[in-house]
Amino acid sequence: MAKSDEPVIIKKYANRRLYNTGTSTYVTLEDLAGMVKAGEDFVVYDAKTNEDITRSVLTQIIFEQENKEGTQNLLPINFLRQLIRFYGDSMQMLVPRYLEVSIDSLTREQSKFREQISQAFGMGGFGGHMMHARWGMGFGERGMGYMLDQIDATPEQEDRLWAIIDSTRSELRPAFREFRETREQIAGILGAPTIDRAAIEKLAAPKELDDVRRLSQSLDEIIARRVAFLTDYQSAAYATRYRALVEKVKAAEAARAGGKQGLAEAVARYLFKLMAYKDEYEVARLYAGEEFTRQVRTTFAGEDLRFEFHLAPPMIARKDGRTGAPKKMSFGPWMMTLFRLLAKLKGLRGTAFDPFGYTQERRTERALIADYEAMLAEILERLTPENHHLAVALAAIPDKIRGFGHIKMRSLAVAKAEEAALLSQLRSGAPALLKAAE
Repeated sequence: MAKSDEPVIIKKYANRRLYNTGTSTYVTLEDLAGMVKAGEDFVVYDAKTNEDITRSVLTQIIFEQENKEGTQNLLPINFLRQLIRFYGDSMQMLVPRYLEVSIDSLTREQSKFREQISQAFGMGGFGGHMMHARWGMGFGERGMGYMLDQIDATPEQEDRLWAIIDSTRSELRPAFREFRETREQIAGILGAPTIDRAAIEKLAAPKELDDVRRLSQSLDEIIARRVAFLTDYQSAAYATRYRALVEKVKAAEAARAGGKQGLAEAVARYLFKLMAYKDEYEVARLYAGEEFTRQVRTTFAGEDLRFEFHLAPPMIARKDGRTGAPKKMSFGPWMMTLFRLLAKLKGLRGTAFDPFGYTQERRTERALIADYEAMLAEILERLTPENHHLAVALAAIPDKIRGFGHIKMRSLAVAKAEEAALLSQLRSGAPALLKAAE
């Protein structure tokens, strides 16, 4: 199954300005820090040499964050000194792997625990005490007792919280086991009479990524992977519709943009995003696939795994009285059978026989595809080297449509307003500068 998104390309110019090619705007290190925190992946290239400088830019971000006034430091001085001592040392190549395994374990612990707490209680009364909760996980009843005293938990809440702690400890065992194994391998190398460089290099080597996680290396590969995804998602005809439009844009850009690039890639990414909207059939296909089961068994230890799904099915989900948003319901393992059945009915998507296709959200998603195709037709008619940057920005508008349900509708309104402003500039023919994030 192809990956549905690629990292944003950031270019750094000689004047040290950073340019987001996805949104055609200048950004700052603070903006990039926000992208990292939001889970948006990016790669930074030197605009002149095309060298990948992502590592140095991320290091700059850490430097700025560490020196930001009012922010708690993450890197203790003693740790920094010890890290510096490893440079040039025979054990230097082991350090990246050791740190990677360590931070992965910490991240998985944090994410899992936050999810469990959020589902059980909501973040309102517990957000400020999550650090105490994590401390309790690592150091037993004393730490947990402190946290429960601070939040004034009821006896029922205490019982539920302890159940979450026990469950999380069990489910995180694979991560901690990987961490211990790496630590033991390093200890074995250090304790050997002679340094085994082959063992060091094997341990220090980065993990080989499977095809799902590997980044595309060219526009042709971006297109090919998305064609494969859309074929599985719907049909070969649906994927052909996607490829034909991207190839049309690619040819027009080569003929009319004066050597400028970026429009075809933006269309390849964001037409795909609109066409691969995650509806009930797609959720069912992803859960029913072998990849999901494989990832679950890789992540969680034990043979007696039990699935429980929290969903807000259309037509039966009740609405929250305060927010008006659909409330999620809990479903047991029997949903896997329903998922497998529903996945086989994906051919109904968008037809008169699609029971989900009549909801406002699904009608909106289909309309977005048609609107985007119509907008591209207008862009190609007006495309010149002078307005190429506007064309790229318009093609990337779907990147601003985030989330699901009511959250998606809010972001759609903002994206459509920006789209209207950019289309007005394109149609006027007057030179315009895109808003930059200074």
